[in-house]
Amino acid sequence: MVDRMYLNDMRFQANVGVTEAERFAKQTLSVTIGIEADLKNAGAADELRRTINYADLYKEIHALVEGREFNLIEAVAEAVTDVVLKHPRVDAVLVRVVKQLPKPRYNLRDVTVEIYRKRGE
Repeated sequence: MVDRMYLNDMRFQANVGVTEAERFAKQTLSVTIGIEADLKNAGAADELRRTINYADLYKEIHALVEGREFNLIEAVAEAVTDVVLKHPRVDAVLVRVVKQLPKPRYNLRDVTVEIYRKRGE
C-alpha cells in the first residue's frame, strides 16, 4: 500500500499568463499536491523528523510560485514538482494547478493542469 500526504488548495497570487492582459495583474492560483512517501515510521514514532514537514514544504512552494513569473500553468506544475521531489522522503508527487480566469471566457470558469512524476523519471 502507498502512503500519501496532501496539501490541498494552497492559494497563491502569481504572475502567470501569455498575453499582456493576463500578466497585467497577479492572478490567484490554487495548488494541490499529493505526495507518495513511506509514512509508517513517522506514524509509529510520532516524530516530525521522520516525515515530510508540510509547513516547510508550503513555504518553499509559496516562495516559488509567488516569486517567479510563468507563461503557463504547466510550467508552474513542473516547477512545484521539482521542489517537492528534492525532498528525500518523497517517492512521487501529483500536482494540480487551477487558474481562475480573470473574466470568464467561453463559459469557462477556470483551467486545471494535473501532472504526476516519480523520482528518477
